[in-house]
Amino acid sequence: MCPQIQRVDAIVAARLNAAYAYPPPAACPDPAPAVRPSQTALADHRPVREALAYRALAECAGCGLPGCAPGESLCPACLNWPLCRCCTGPTPRRAHPGSDGRCITCATASTRRLEGTSA
Repeated sequence: MCPQIQRVDAIVAARLNAAYAYPPPAACPDPAPAVRPSQTALADHRPVREALAYRALAECAGCGLPGCAPGESLCPACLNWPLCRCCTGPTPRRAHPGSDGRCITCATASTRRLEGTSA
């Protein structure tokens, strides 16, 4: 038998043995039922023309990615908006050119009061 297949078999066997150590999912209590109707139930009552025209996220006319800038047909990247000066991480969001250099997320996060603090 190929050594690589033996390693895969060992991994699968170890995962199965670990799974047997826990109770089966049927023993866990059911989560609370959803209160709001599902999207499928909502879609059942829409006319076909409206369902075909509905788009959850508008696509950018330039690159085709979902998520256009508010009131625009292009995304912030295609509009060449500057990068947010506060975002950390490998992919900073883009800030509106008329803003103070912060994206909407960073601007609202800094104005939100922390829990347990008083004004």
